[in-house]
Amino acid sequence: MGTSITVAKFGSELVVGDQGIDQGRINQYAAGLAETYGEGGLVVVTSGAVAAGRRRIEKGGDSAECWSDITLAQLGSVAITHAWETAFDDLDIYAGGLLTTHHEIEDKQEGPSLIRAMRLALERGVVSVVNENDALSNVELMKLACGGDNDGLASHIARAISADTLQLFTKKGGIVDDEGRLIEEVNGRNYGQVSHMLQERAKRKGAEGKDGIGRGGIVSKVEAGWAAAQSGITANIAATNHDMTGESVTRIVIG
Repeated sequence: MGTSITVAKFGSELVVGDQGIDQGRINQYAAGLAETYGEGGLVVVTSGAVAAGRRRIEKGGDSAECWSDITLAQLGSVAITHAWETAFDDLDIYAGGLLTTHHEIEDKQEGPSLIRAMRLALERGVVSVVNENDALSNVELMKLACGGDNDGLASHIARAISADTLQLFTKKGGIVDDEGRLIEEVNGRNYGQVSHMLQERAKRKGAEGKDGIGRGGIVSKVEAGWAAAQSGITANIAATNHDMTGESVTRIVIG
């Protein structure tokens, strides 16, 4: 294609608030992405379908506590995609939704068609807004249960379309050590140590009963970034900022 391709992934906490889908924040993200990556190709991988579905039920006066994530994803997936489409429409940029699964990417028949669809969109300057089709894949449902939250899918897509950059945006930014200091780079020398630290931290949080609006976690982001880096993709975990270059950035590199 001759242009740089960026895959930008957004967790649930970045796109869904207490009142539902946060259109204002999504508008800001889209504007920053267009400013910084508008000359290249852009794919947005968005979480938030389950969270948006849950907020939809709660706004109706009911409790979503006993609802299946499958059904909640059905109730929220169209709305979260539409929010991104609306944000890019306001910038005179076309964007369109694409539901997929890891199986479809890897399938010998469906995979090439899916990749071709994204590449055709990139050639036309269309932003693909991708979300996992949770209701149709046991793999995706297991990732929801374990905290995948589209991190692995973003990495998988980045590798499949030979992206140049994978930006994993989070609410708090990159990785910090146990003293709260930013780890600016994860590489072959410290990957094992950082991964162990994060696994232990996740166990402690689980024991304390901590949970957020999203189902992803920093462990899944590091694993996703590491897989992308092994394919020569520049991978970053970062907080959002006005131009979406990222703040509090942890780079993930091989070396």
